[in-house]
Amino acid sequence: MDIQDIIMDPSEGEISFRGNRLLLFHADALSQLKDELIKTLGLDLARGVLVRLGYRCGYSDAQSAKSLFNLENDSDWMLAGPKIHTREGLVHVTNQVLEYDREANHFYMCGKWENSFEAKQYIKTYGHSAEAVCWTNVGYASGYSSSFFGQEAVCVETKCIAKGDPYCQYEIRAKSEWEGKADQNCSDLQANTVVKSLQLMLREGKEWVSQWKLLNEIALQLSNGLNFNELDIAFYQEVCQFVSCEKVYLIIKKPNSKGCNVFAYVLGANRVVAKQIEGITGSLANLLENGTEIMANGEDLPKDFKFVGKIMDFIAVPLVSNGCQSGSLLVANKLTSHGFNEYDKNILALLGIQLAMVIENTKLYHITDQELQITNAELKRVNEFLLVQQQSLQKSIDLHNQFIGLVLENSGLQKIVSTIGQAIGLPVWIEDREFRVLAKTRVADKSQQISSREFFSKSFDKGLDKGLIESFYSRGVTAVFQMVGKTEQPIRRCLTPIIAGKEILGFLTVDLNQRRLLEGQELILRDASVVIALVLLKQMVLVDSKKQLVKNLLDDWLFSNILKEEQVLEWTMKLGITLDYPLSLIVLEFEGGKIGPINKCVNELRNFMPPNGFIGIHENNLVIILSNGGDGQAGKLKDLLIMLLGQSSALKWWLTMGAKSNSIFETRQNYLNACAANQIMKHLNKENTCFDYEDLGAYGMLGIEPKRFVWFARKVLGEVIDYDKKHNTELISTLKLYFKSNQNIQAASRQGFVNDGTLKYRLKRIQEIAGLDLTNPEVTLQVQLALKFL
Repeated sequence: MDIQDIIMDPSEGEISFRGNRLLLFHADALSQLKDELIKTLGLDLARGVLVRLGYRCGYSDAQSAKSLFNLENDSDWMLAGPKIHTREGLVHVTNQVLEYDREANHFYMCGKWENSFEAKQYIKTYGHSAEAVCWTNVGYASGYSSSFFGQEAVCVETKCIAKGDPYCQYEIRAKSEWEGKADQNCSDLQANTVVKSLQLMLREGKEWVSQWKLLNEIALQLSNGLNFNELDIAFYQEVCQFVSCEKVYLIIKKPNSKGCNVFAYVLGANRVVAKQIEGITGSLANLLENGTEIMANGEDLPKDFKFVGKIMDFIAVPLVSNGCQSGSLLVANKLTSHGFNEYDKNILALLGIQLAMVIENTKLYHITDQELQITNAELKRVNEFLLVQQQSLQKSIDLHNQFIGLVLENSGLQKIVSTIGQAIGLPVWIEDREFRVLAKTRVADKSQQISSREFFSKSFDKGLDKGLIESFYSRGVTAVFQMVGKTEQPIRRCLTPIIAGKEILGFLTVDLNQRRLLEGQELILRDASVVIALVLLKQMVLVDSKKQLVKNLLDDWLFSNILKEEQVLEWTMKLGITLDYPLSLIVLEFEGGKIGPINKCVNELRNFMPPNGFIGIHENNLVIILSNGGDGQAGKLKDLLIMLLGQSSALKWWLTMGAKSNSIFETRQNYLNACAANQIMKHLNKENTCFDYEDLGAYGMLGIEPKRFVWFARKVLGEVIDYDKKHNTELISTLKLYFKSNQNIQAASRQGFVNDGTLKYRLKRIQEIAGLDLTNPEVTLQVQLALKFL
């Protein structure tokens, strides 16, 4: 490339090189262009523009060099690039390495750039940079190399004087050989389509502002009234202006029908045309059923919609309010050349939302107007009803205050239940959760005296669904149950649960006597149930406290290794119990692990305990102590306990009525003796047996060691016991009868209903089997002692 090959022709205003036109302008102009690009587009976009400018220059030079110069080989063609770049005055290029293999897709070239115009101008304008700034040089090298190599080659400036390096340095590789290390340079070679002209952006912005302003005006107009008119032409005209369209359709779905009412307007017309269409099909049917927005050609619409002329293109959006679709808004035939777009569809959807709300509000307005007239009449009736309720409520408040007074005065459940009965005029009783009556009003009718437990038992026999009871328990609300009595008259019970937290403590039961429970009465029962719950909780706290005191008392008195007499007296004082001697004692030993049935017995026994009595459990023993000899109550409690124990057939137990005691120490000793007696019965396999320790008489004074006594009883009468079991005889019973009759054969025969000979024969067999001599006083003493526990 020689200077004489450059031809300047002032007459034509043209500079050329071998037929290719060149341009000559001041270097500072390129620097100012770079500055303008950076300020206008930003650093990244400006760099991309200049890199691509350099790329086009390099690519064109490579194409020109091949045809303009006589090049001996490919290498000369490639090496001509740095020379041309140098001759053009942009930079002085010194190539150092050139390697390429097109088949292997390998290209590598590196060298130095010195006296870079671009780097010097950047330092002059901006100062030093953190990155390389020879953007057009990089683009030129990439473009020339890519044209030569036939594949994409990318140049990277590895050193730059703008960064403070002594010279600028470049490397060029095939794009694939950079392995992601030149991503920024590759990106710069791609045109950026995001940036638009400022004029276009400004024009679109003005259009959007105008549309949003019009949308706001339409929304205000729609919201000003409560009675939207589908034939109001002003609305359709504004929509036409809003989206620049020729036609507007408002489609309103018919309730409970597949048809719809269509209101259509054509720009310039003086009225809105209405038409009923049945059986919507095609894409519009999908819109009305599923609320799908549509932007399509007019051919997709049913023919019925073309009653106001041809439709070229259209947008349809759903009218949805509160999740319910009332119809669709459709605009057709865009008046601008570019047609409808996504922006038109989106902004029309906003108008559809506003319109749907207005249509829904119009419906609600008509409905509300009708309902208000009904409501006014109803309010008058309710007002009269409230006056009656107010009087009833005042009575409830007075009754509630009365209940609270009874609780504060500690009046008890009987006083509360009497007050409830007077308030509702019906028989009432309070029951615990097991339907045991805690308090009740007086009743005259025998049918009213049936307990709830008996009531439900008979109801189940007559087919009452147990699921009703389970549901009643789970819901915890007042419920009414009914059964047919002996006289074939219905018996109706109302049960209100007495609840504390989530626990049902009992029931407030009312015998309705064929009457219906009134709302005011139900309110009284609910209020009363809360008051009763407070009373029962208070009682439960007292019971729990007493249980703990009784436990402490029995621990220090009977169960500890050392008797603490002073502590025993302190506990009795705290319990308010006077130890009025003699004391009666009942001791029950039960099978281990069977605490459930025992607790049930204890809960039942507590209802019958006298004031100066107490009951407690220690390990497998249940103890009952009664003051003043029990006054016959010990026997009654024993019989009740045996009856309760009989309800659990699988339970094994041994019960001893202890000897009466006249001191704290003697009571402890009698407890230990009673425990020993239970152990003896247990070792002799006499389950579910009751023994009275006082039956031992004088023998009881000897003290009992269970294992030793069992050994003694087996030693004296073991062979007779085994014989009875083996042969199913009653020799032991004969012996008991004989000694009970003071060894009088005739008296024993009469009492046992056998003849004298039979009795003598049995006594003879006993003596033979056990080797006993019943005429020997010492032997008879041993036999009588052994028989005490048999």
